[in-house]
Amino acid sequence: MSDRRALLIAMPLRLRRCVFPVQSVYEVIDGRQAILSHGTRDMPIWGRRYTIEQIQTQQALPNYPPYDPEATVQIRILSIIDYLNRIQEK
Repeated sequence: MSDRRALLIAMPLRLRRCVFPVQSVYEVIDGRQAILSHGTRDMPIWGRRYTIEQIQTQQALPNYPPYDPEATVQIRILSIIDYLNRIQEK
């Protein structure tokens, strides 16, 4: 292993400028707030879609636990972000 590679491996992630932009990615996936720099809304607005799905599930199933739809949306979006972060080249 080269000395440079050894230094990069030992260096904290934040110093390598490889910090995954969780908040920015969250806002893009959620889609409920317009992000002007992204142009048109060709992608689905997952925040709205997940909220509707959660409410419909709670209404359709009388014994379904009463979860906060927003908490469910956050968990689903954070799961997608975790996956995207894991597949990035490090």
